[in-house]
Amino acid sequence: MCVPFNVSALPAGKTDISVPYGDPALSGSVTQDGWSNKFVMSAATCASWAGEVSSSIDVYFAWSEKGLYVSGSVNQPKPLVKSTEEITHGAWDRFQISVNPNGVIDEGSAPCYFTVSVNEAGGINVTRDDASRGGGTEPISSLCKGAFSASGNNWQFTVLIPWSEINIFDKSFTPAAGMKIYANACFVNENGDAFKTAMDGNEGWNVEDLALTLNLAAKPAASASASSGKNPFKRMTATEDNVAGGTNGSHDTMDNPDALYDASKLFQLYWDTDSDTWHNAGVTIAFLAPYGIGYGHEKSVIYIENLDFGANGADKVTVALTNANEPFDGLGVYLDVNPVKDKNAKSIAVIKDVLTDGFEEDNAIDYTVDVNIPGGTHTVYFMYLGKQVGSLFSVQFNEAPPPAVAAPVAEAPAVDNTPAPKPVANAPKTGDISIIFVMIALSSAVVIFKKRKNMI
Repeated sequence: MCVPFNVSALPAGKTDISVPYGDPALSGSVTQDGWSNKFVMSAATCASWAGEVSSSIDVYFAWSEKGLYVSGSVNQPKPLVKSTEEITHGAWDRFQISVNPNGVIDEGSAPCYFTVSVNEAGGINVTRDDASRGGGTEPISSLCKGAFSASGNNWQFTVLIPWSEINIFDKSFTPAAGMKIYANACFVNENGDAFKTAMDGNEGWNVEDLALTLNLAAKPAASASASSGKNPFKRMTATEDNVAGGTNGSHDTMDNPDALYDASKLFQLYWDTDSDTWHNAGVTIAFLAPYGIGYGHEKSVIYIENLDFGANGADKVTVALTNANEPFDGLGVYLDVNPVKDKNAKSIAVIKDVLTDGFEEDNAIDYTVDVNIPGGTHTVYFMYLGKQVGSLFSVQFNEAPPPAVAAPVAEAPAVDNTPAPKPVANAPKTGDISIIFVMIALSSAVVIFKKRKNMI
């Protein structure tokens, strides 16, 4: 593709971005937790081939063995135009990322690129293009995971692109810490502008023109204890080491759930021993790889103790779940009360309509619901409400914004409540001072006249 570019002063070389290891929540809401520092697509970092660069996009990245995570917050002058088909090109807004994983594509060739758009149902559409190597255009939405949110002309997306799609022609590439993903980010706004990241003198479309270097960072060292990793605003993932009871491969029935409690573990388990479902199933909820925390029954509970929500509290919770059977009656969320012990407990939210392709971790989907958790330390309980329980893999909360501070109210001027003196009846006004003197003079004359009369 050869198109003329409108360029300003662009970076002289590639821009390095450190990409943290981890699995951030795919909630459709962009936060810093679990993502790289933001890279801003603007007129200072991009070249346009249509219109002016009137939009800006904050782009974030992360990686794990599952794939490359990409997140964007788009601020554009006009409302979002949603896609009507699952294809790359169309009359709708779209974000694109081109990649050359660890330089496996030779110079002079076009990189593989992925297009992300928002469909009319509010979901994410993803396609892969690798025409330079015979790949053509392939819809891969079913292979990717993602979510979308919007507020006015600002819209946000989060998406996970599996490595199997990135290295589809380069099976020898295995992602690892220290490797580099050379990339470009593009944005096409159907209301006017189209632009991509670029370097000064390299505004083309081949791999040598890729302006970003995504450096895959090392996996963080494991926490010394479960409690040290207890941060509600980061993804808390269930493992054999941090779930009470560890791997219970035999699913031995236990009639005393309190006996399973282990204060050193992040995830605690509980269940209703009065449930007919529990008696009939003969199994107890437990962790079992690669199926997460599952194999339970109706009124099985997973809870995390003493989570510090800081001063602001939380307004959303994202739970990674699988369930390959219908119906799913919901996963209730409870605050500071065990719903098995207190039958009158009211949930603060319910996650419904969970349906995935399988129970294994690879099929897990992030489900996000609104909650209202005040600041401070709280214990959060998750209880399966029906006979079909599915599996839970991780939990992450979204920190609520600080409360709005009321504008100071100007003080009203002080009011003098001292009563005014009452006027004297028929008193002369201040302007009548001459009359007062005349009256005094007349009074004196009368007195003198009387004295003289008495003297005759």
